[in-house]
Amino acid sequence: MLAELLKEVFHASDDFVGHIGGDDFVVISSSSSANYNAGTVQSLFAERSRRFYSDCILKSGFIESEDRNGQPCRFPLVSLSAGTVEVGPDEKVTADQISEFASFAKTRAKASPNFRFVVFSRARSGERSEGSQDSDGSCVSCVLGEVQN
Repeated sequence: MLAELLKEVFHASDDFVGHIGGDDFVVISSSSSANYNAGTVQSLFAERSRRFYSDCILKSGFIESEDRNGQPCRFPLVSLSAGTVEVGPDEKVTADQISEFASFAKTRAKASPNFRFVVFSRARSGERSEGSQDSDGSCVSCVLGEVQN
């Protein structure tokens, strides 16, 4: 379902949608609306994934099952974390740096509740942000946004 959503929303001729493995996907887009599209995917995922649950489970907000060790456990309903990396056309970054940024953004997105996503870019100003530094000491910022359920 996620692969289909990504292809549905990121459909420009220069958009690339790939499956990294497991539940990890990558989208490479030069569209100025890529961050908006990521939010759209999250909203649609939240809406469409609900069809896989009974009304009772939706009402409770969790599934009761056994964990990997066979212990009874409550699991939250499936959610989608999206870490995005924004690189300007004049920025000089390597593939390794983009990979590092993406890893950081993904980690931050997964730690954020309620389908939050992280926009990661260099030297953005004028936005509510949490600062970080790249390994070479240059300024990097994370802008947090939330997709409403």
